[in-house]
Amino acid sequence: MDGELTLTSMKDKSVVDTFAADTLVWTAGVAASPVARASSFPVDERGRITGSATLQILNEEGEAIEGAWTAGDVAAIPDLTGAGPGGFCVPNAQHALRQAKVLAKNLFSVRYGSGEIQQYKHESLGTVAGLGMYKGVGNPLGVKLKGFPAWVAHRGYHGMAIPTRADRPGGRRMGRRDALRPRLHPYSRPRTAARSVPRRSKQKKDAAK
Repeated sequence: MDGELTLTSMKDKSVVDTFAADTLVWTAGVAASPVARASSFPVDERGRITGSATLQILNEEGEAIEGAWTAGDVAAIPDLTGAGPGGFCVPNAQHALRQAKVLAKNLFSVRYGSGEIQQYKHESLGTVAGLGMYKGVGNPLGVKLKGFPAWVAHRGYHGMAIPTRADRPGGRRMGRRDALRPRLHPYSRPRTAARSVPRRSKQKKDAAK
């Protein structure tokens, strides 16, 4: 119901709590995939694989492991700008996408001996977050935004980050609820398609005529 939120346990689907609220903000943070801890590579206290600025995995002595690379949310990569909490890059797509490109170039350089491996360094462009339809907060490029402008910045930035242009949401569909309907109601399209197919009995009657 509008104005009322229900918290459900993901373990047994039981209702944990129900309270009045218009907006729920998730602030639990981001955790590395358990796959990192299950590997044989060294991990830090947050369960991230320890890596160097060149995106090579480091052993317990801080030496690069030959042929082992890491990047993204599961990697503890030093933030050479000094802005990262604890001295490491924060686990977000802004770093992960750029780390992937550097990793690919470094891997190619090591594999084929073309050029030198590079260190990863990226100045943060700021952050943006959506808080429901047409609402948001952010500080892109150091400019503080809230409300509709922040929501537009959030949707626009992430829309342009989609690799293929064909999959990017159109500007006119950017804020329309019907763009979200297939995700909210995944069975709607199959049911519509099924209703459009003539029934077998009707087909037989038409053939008899």
